[in-house]
Amino acid sequence: MAIETGVTPPTMGSCQHCGRVSQRRIRTDAGVFCSKDCSLLDLETPPHRSPRFWIGQIVMPAAILLGVFLPMDIGSALLLGPIFLCGLVWASSLLGGLFRTLRRRPVYRLRYLRGALSVVFFVLVATASSLSMNAAVSFAESAALDLQAQCAEDGTCPEAPEGWEAQVNGVAETTAGMTIQHRLIYMLVEDRRSFRIDLRQTIDRGLTWYGGAELEVRSPGDPLPTTGWSGPALE
Repeated sequence: MAIETGVTPPTMGSCQHCGRVSQRRIRTDAGVFCSKDCSLLDLETPPHRSPRFWIGQIVMPAAILLGVFLPMDIGSALLLGPIFLCGLVWASSLLGGLFRTLRRRPVYRLRYLRGALSVVFFVLVATASSLSMNAAVSFAESAALDLQAQCAEDGTCPEAPEGWEAQVNGVAETTAGMTIQHRLIYMLVEDRRSFRIDLRQTIDRGLTWYGGAELEVRSPGDPLPTTGWSGPALE
């Protein structure tokens, strides 16, 4: 004889946590659940008590922060490309959590921490990249104006700007920026009567400033001729 307990048993295939019936049922050792979120909420030992969970949620997206310090050249692109791609996938997982929230479905919020951190780290990388590029452009503009004044005064341009690493054939190099250091190249042309400064912005894009002893500048503060370029990376 059956004993009535006063508790209505769950429908066949319904969620063990919320009682919903879903076509996308997830079967685990603990029972049948309507979603991964619901099964996590029903566990007696939740995943966030495991160090492995926090490594996956915090340490893995933290790799995106490498973009705050690495210039965008071929080597760093090979390293950052896969990391940024994973970050985009993690960030897109937030849409699933948003849709579940709007539908008033159970949400295991800590599961979406990795996606939220990915978005924050991407913002930090973009901010650091922009500030570093602005600092490098300001440095190049200031150096070009100083060299222009020196060229006009001496009639010839210097072999290398002060503080730059001199190379051969009137070429010198340095770096400028904030967290990201961008490469700048100084080159003499026209028998040392003119110069150019190249700033690499990305792998194959940059800016060039021109100056020389014969360049007419209306006043000392006027900007020098500048042009953008694209093509193979600077050698």
